[in-house]
Amino acid sequence: MTGAVAGLRALVALPAGLRSRIRYAGLALCLVCLTLVAVLVLLGLAGYPPPQRGGILAGLGFLAWWWVGGYQRKRFPTAGFPLEIVVLTMTCTFLGASALANPLLVGSLLFRSLYGRLRDLGLLLAGWITATLGSLVLSVRLGFEDAVVTDAAQTVLTSAVTITILASLMFWVSYAAGRYELLVRRESALNTAAVRLATATHRDEIRSACLETLAELVGDEQGPVGLDIRLRPGPRVPETGVAGRRHTFHATIASRDTAYGEIAVLSRRPLAGEIRQPIESLAATCAMALRALGLADDLRHRAFHDALTGLANRDLFLQRAGAALTAGRPDPPAIVMIDLDGFKPINDRYGHAAGDQVLRAVAQRMNGEVRAGDVAARLGGDEFAILLEDAGTALDPARFASRLLQVIAEPIVVGGVPLTVGASIGVAVRHGHRDVDHLMNDADAAMYSAKRAGKNRVSVALTGRRVAAG
Repeated sequence: MTGAVAGLRALVALPAGLRSRIRYAGLALCLVCLTLVAVLVLLGLAGYPPPQRGGILAGLGFLAWWWVGGYQRKRFPTAGFPLEIVVLTMTCTFLGASALANPLLVGSLLFRSLYGRLRDLGLLLAGWITATLGSLVLSVRLGFEDAVVTDAAQTVLTSAVTITILASLMFWVSYAAGRYELLVRRESALNTAAVRLATATHRDEIRSACLETLAELVGDEQGPVGLDIRLRPGPRVPETGVAGRRHTFHATIASRDTAYGEIAVLSRRPLAGEIRQPIESLAATCAMALRALGLADDLRHRAFHDALTGLANRDLFLQRAGAALTAGRPDPPAIVMIDLDGFKPINDRYGHAAGDQVLRAVAQRMNGEVRAGDVAARLGGDEFAILLEDAGTALDPARFASRLLQVIAEPIVVGGVPLTVGASIGVAVRHGHRDVDHLMNDADAAMYSAKRAGKNRVSVALTGRRVAAG
């Protein structure tokens, strides 16, 4: 019961959109004609015998069901058109009197001309003429009318040209309203996509927004389609996924000299130019969003990473270390401070370019030793730091530092010359430290203790900043 009430409310409610309101008015006209005829027949005012009255009411009921269903679906299946014409013909035959049949014929023609394509309009006009002539012939054969065609029926037939012009006018009005609404909808979809893409912070957001917008742009006018977006350069999107697919449209997602991927629409018939252009605009907007996202990612990376080595910088290291201290993991975090020994003589003798290569090589070796989740950073000059997020049962920080010392000490070939640097390493594990500064100070003190003990060694901070050099 609730579903029926909701359906009735949806049917009675005035729809949004010019084309939908035109169709709403056409359906209302048809239903008014059907209702008036049904009332006259039920009250017996038209003088029909019971068998004829039953045939009329059955036909009116079917037509009402068919027209309301088509209005709600926003389309009338072509396969059901012959049955509609047959029922309309039989209903008009049983009505007999042209005063009732003709308004029903004209109203149905005007309403149905609001749907379909130009081909459907031609079929509709042919069906209307067939229904008119068929009802007259059957009326004569069944004895409902005299052999002489009534004056009113003659008037309808002789005004076929006028009716055809009127139906064609209604068709083009509906078509123009539909095209206008479609253009507005596509423009609105592109505008909405531009806002979503401009605020996207991840490639998945961009892909999702593009796919949703693409579905709105294509709509259901193309029939079954396959939509896909690839956001990485490479082979084209596979042309599969639509039964009976015969056509594929590709729009490249590119900005200047950079190709980010492509949009692909797979359909049974070629895409119209009015659809291709918005899709290409969407591809261009998507490319700009990807370019902006790439620039933002690059700026973000530059803000938190060392330009020379690619390691985290001091700001990012402090953020990650602070988060590790408050994470509440079972194993405490540890900080490993590294200061290179013998780097300044290399820099002075071989130049800054050679020194930079040494720093990059050391950074690369550090990255090769840390685990996923740990952070290696360059704090400045030849000073580095490593955050071990959980040091204890999972990893012995002193053993890790000893291994790192050996890795750093391996020769680095620069310009064919093997160069060697050492390192003084200080290790501090959190034991009641209140903040990052205290833990870093302990690691720093341990590192200088290693230097004082002869360099190229590891020193571990105990409690109260006491250190043990090894």
